[in-house]
Amino acid sequence: MINNGFGNHSTLGKVSLILAILTIIFFIIIIISSISMVIFNNMFISIFSSIFSLLMFIFSLVSIILGAISYWGKEKDRYGLYAFIIGLVFLILVFVTIAISATVYVYVSGMLGQSSSPNMTPYIHLIGSESGNNLTLNIVHISEKDISWSDVSYTLTDTTDLEEINCNPPDNEVTVSYNYQYLEEGKSIFIYGGINDSDELESNNDYFFTLIYNPTGETMYSYSWTQ
Repeated sequence: MINNGFGNHSTLGKVSLILAILTIIFFIIIIISSISMVIFNNMFISIFSSIFSLLMFIFSLVSIILGAISYWGKEKDRYGLYAFIIGLVFLILVFVTIAISATVYVYVSGMLGQSSSPNMTPYIHLIGSESGNNLTLNIVHISEKDISWSDVSYTLTDTTDLEEINCNPPDNEVTVSYNYQYLEEGKSIFIYGGINDSDELESNNDYFFTLIYNPTGETMYSYSWTQ
């Protein structure tokens, strides 16, 4: 016979129901800690949430087992049925909570790492002035600070003869010169084309100089001129 009295429940039924109730409490704590992690981004909160997620999993699993034994066993205790249902529901919620916590962690980590992650190509604006076989490119604007030359490469193309000009020593045809580590407004880039008679920039030819941001492989700025 199923036990309906309040004072006649078995010890196993009571224990299973207590565990199920604790599972509900742990679930509430996990939800609160997940919200707090988004707001405060505290590693301790993340660890705290992980511990209670584990406890919630263990308690819900044990309440299912004890509840099943209590209700479908000899004792026929209705508390066992309650514990079984609650434990089963919250066992499913454990996996949902873990998925939510993982998503929140990835989201928060992405937000924190976004400022330092080189996933955006900075913009730079150059104004050039030609003098003989040489060109001076003045940096008048750059969208980010501390852009190192180690993160920047460049190409020079003769668009009249449709050929790329080697700017890299030791076999460079022209020289790209700068005496600073970081690109900043007010700095200049010098292109010297008169290394020798055969390799100098040719008069009346069109040229295309491109700065490339290495972390993204995208163009920062392109400057074209007629020599």
